[in-house]
Amino acid sequence: MTVYSAGNPVRVQRSPRVFQMRELAFDGAAILGLAAIAVAATYVIHGAGGGLIPRHNVYYGSDTDRVLTNLFDPNSRFDRLSVHPLFGALGVLVRAVAGRDTSLDVAVLAYYSLIAVTIASLTYIATRVWGGGRLAATAATVLTLGSGSFVFWIAVPETHVLGGASVLLLTILLRALPDDPAWRRLAVAGAFVVAISMVLTNVLSWGLGMLALAGWSVRSRPIRHLVTVGPQLASDTLAGIGLLALAWLVQYYALRNDSIPQLLQILSETRYVGAFPAPILGGAYAVSPLSPESPVAIAAGLGMLAVLGFCLRSLGPVPLALALFPLAGFILHTFYDRRHAFLFAPNYVPIAATFIALGLSQMRARWPLLVMAAVGVLLGAANLHDYSKVRSDIAVQSDPAAAYEIFRRPHPIPEKLDPMPADPPLGPEA
Repeated sequence: MTVYSAGNPVRVQRSPRVFQMRELAFDGAAILGLAAIAVAATYVIHGAGGGLIPRHNVYYGSDTDRVLTNLFDPNSRFDRLSVHPLFGALGVLVRAVAGRDTSLDVAVLAYYSLIAVTIASLTYIATRVWGGGRLAATAATVLTLGSGSFVFWIAVPETHVLGGASVLLLTILLRALPDDPAWRRLAVAGAFVVAISMVLTNVLSWGLGMLALAGWSVRSRPIRHLVTVGPQLASDTLAGIGLLALAWLVQYYALRNDSIPQLLQILSETRYVGAFPAPILGGAYAVSPLSPESPVAIAAGLGMLAVLGFCLRSLGPVPLALALFPLAGFILHTFYDRRHAFLFAPNYVPIAATFIALGLSQMRARWPLLVMAAVGVLLGAANLHDYSKVRSDIAVQSDPAAAYEIFRRPHPIPEKLDPMPADPPLGPEA
């Protein structure tokens, strides 16, 4: 900083504390701006969908009615907590904040907006804490907000949007693990719970991060080294499951609902392995920034993976391992429920955008990040156009939130709970 004494310039060294406060102020302003854009986008997207909620299995195989009732009705069925372990706890929090007298339509829109702010903020912060500049963090956030994973899923009740937020939060936590061994073990177990809390398969992101922290690298004898770090990973996994079991028990007594399945009761999910006929590259929908409505959606997904692969070479061991998570998602959905792979896109696209931005920021030129942000804006326009058409086509199969028969009282619980509508047969869809 330059000041003037008797008309002469004098260089004064700014203290690190002042510099940090200035940086935090700039970051705070950027986050607020991006959060405002995310909320405005959510209102536009909500309006494009007519403010309606698609019925069960109408919208890319999603259980919108199950998610809505789990959020607002403690007497609903919570069978799917087997693969969304702590989603019920979020419902307890949502009901406590919304209250019984709040209009359900207003409460749902407020919920969408809060999730949008969370995704925008966590994408920006995750990019910054791993060394990206403000431009890189902004580009990652704009690409995330313009992607189909946001435009198509932010204004419908779905758990996978929360799955993407949990992976971003995990990415931030792994950057700030404490040095003390005891606290570090607890933090690692907590990170396990964060990763698995909303979507079971997101535990892959935690596993990749733990391998990297243990010194594993895909660049140096990965198979041999995997055997070496295996015992530590197994120990950390058991600690994480223990903490998850404690959180699940608290959730169980908070909900007091007998439809909650046993913890990690997941064997029934094997029915989705190869069950739906679909192109073998259908898994690309899980990582595509475009929706399946676009004729180039699969190419866009493969292209995003290619750009991410190009960026891997400039990332350190831990970011590199975390950046492999979208690739793992693509591989997973080439055989697991690939017909509905787009349902899982919110888990993978935000983290892919984060590490693409980090990789491009190492090129020491601003134009790649500016191009990335511009692509995000163009994607947003294309996805919103396709989204409006899809929601118009299924309007007759959608209802306002207020039309759902939701009991917002915690007790008494009916003696017999009606089952949720059955999943479609495991075969070709109409």
